[in-house]
Amino acid sequence: MSDLIVNNPKNWLLELLYNANRTDVETFRLYQCLTRYFSDNREFIGTIEEVIPNILRHKPLNDLADDCFFSVAVMPDAIRSRKRRRGAPGVTYYSRTGQQAYDQLGYSAIAYNWSFWVSYVNTHIRLDKYDK
Repeated sequence: MSDLIVNNPKNWLLELLYNANRTDVETFRLYQCLTRYFSDNREFIGTIEEVIPNILRHKPLNDLADDCFFSVAVMPDAIRSRKRRRGAPGVTYYSRTGQQAYDQLGYSAIAYNWSFWVSYVNTHIRLDKYDK
């Protein structure tokens, strides 16, 4: 499996998620979420976005669900830091918002298994693995 991460990272990620033994629908949907963000360069944390300078809008439901999952599962320390420094919402807020968004999108299995998936991704995919 270590060869896959170097030679074919998307297949590595898909295999890693399928090893969680959950439904194909939720596994593939979270795979799409994660692959989107590993190549995207955008703000993940928050429920609003700037569409054009000085014009804000609530994120579309699909983006909101994915942003919340990615932020909580991969970057929870960034959420905690923002909460401490700026008084922004915490991990619990983004978890609940993400669960509700996935449920409204028709991915109730992801909402139901939210804690499992967050823990699984946080354990297996860490962007901040370093000694503090």
